[in-house]
Amino acid sequence: MTGQFTSGVAPVVADLSADVREQAEGGLGGVFGLIRQGEIPSDLVGPLVDTAKRSFVDGLGLAATVAAVIVAGASVVVYRYLPSDRNRPQVSDEPEPTGTRDLTDAVAAD
Repeated sequence: MTGQFTSGVAPVVADLSADVREQAEGGLGGVFGLIRQGEIPSDLVGPLVDTAKRSFVDGLGLAATVAAVIVAGASVVVYRYLPSDRNRPQVSDEPEPTGTRDLTDAVAAD
């Protein structure tokens, strides 16, 4: 996420001093802190804020996508490799099913 943010903000702050550039590329809080301190020239404030917000959302979207892929992969692994005991009477707390023969006899008796 930080890499996505840095790559988005870097072109806007390329002409600023190294310290200011480093703080601005560090995160959204750094950008707003620099603006509050007056470290950003007034003609760059608007474009920098817009770019910083867009880069933050893009990074967040990328992080969410990566997380979703990891969770989906983990669910496939769990489904495939972990044993399922849901049909065992000891786990489901249901009595063992009776044989088909017993069920047929019970229906025939009615």
